[in-house]
Amino acid sequence: MQKRYNLKAVNNVRNNISRFYSQARMTFGMNDIDFLHYVSNRFYITLGSGAVNLTNRFMGIEDIAEDGKHVITFQEDQELFDKIDYYLKKPEALESIRVNAKKLANEKHTYLHRIRNMLDILHGKSKGFDGFLNNRVTNEAALNL
Repeated sequence: MQKRYNLKAVNNVRNNISRFYSQARMTFGMNDIDFLHYVSNRFYITLGSGAVNLTNRFMGIEDIAEDGKHVITFQEDQELFDKIDYYLKKPEALESIRVNAKKLANEKHTYLHRIRNMLDILHGKSKGFDGFLNNRVTNEAALNL
């Protein structure tokens, strides 16, 4: 990818990761753990920073974020390159995804949301994860209970 696109890879951004992501037109993420709804916290940090996250489709992503609205997903290498090429020519589409991603993160995926959700589970007020889109997925179904 570095040969095809003007990429910036920096390894000293740990304490400024949100700022770093927010300066990118698109960020790239890969989820290679085959577990329903598993995603790294970098996924949520990227959304919250207002960056556009280009990520591979993983099991359950459609329950967490909508492709083309909150994130850009791909499955194969050619699809990845096609989507990068498409969105680099469509800055208005990238801006729309950026705005929607940040809104979603602020509404459902902050650390405060996670802490409250965990406390609600511990106190019997909730049965599981409350970050799914439109409550389309029940926690029992997600856990195959």
